[in-house]
Amino acid sequence: MTKCNRPQRRADSHGRRPDQADTECTALSMLISYEELKVWQSAIGSVLGFLALMVGALWNFHLNRRRDTRLRGKEALSVAADLYSEIVLLRKEVAALARALAVAHINKGTQRYPGLTIDRHLVEAHKLSDP
Repeated sequence: MTKCNRPQRRADSHGRRPDQADTECTALSMLISYEELKVWQSAIGSVLGFLALMVGALWNFHLNRRRDTRLRGKEALSVAADLYSEIVLLRKEVAALARALAVAHINKGTQRYPGLTIDRHLVEAHKLSDP
């Protein structure tokens, strides 16, 4: 920035400084500033465009991370629900098998020669499902 080449004056009777009242010097410095900006306007535009691109890319990254986090949460919930349903099904099958073995044990245990014999029919009737 260039300064006006005028001698320094003291404040007038109203208390205003000369640089506040001197609009001619201000207009000249604004004209010089504008001329300087015209030289650099392509560089300034390039820097502002680059900053806008960077802000847009970072915002897009942020939105993608939020979406991915939400999708991972939904996927984890669906896997947990699937595992729970498998466990419930297996629990029901194991309970039915345990009841059948208890009945077989009670029936064999009250006979003259106690002992649990698991025959082929019992095994085929109570097979556990494949995972």
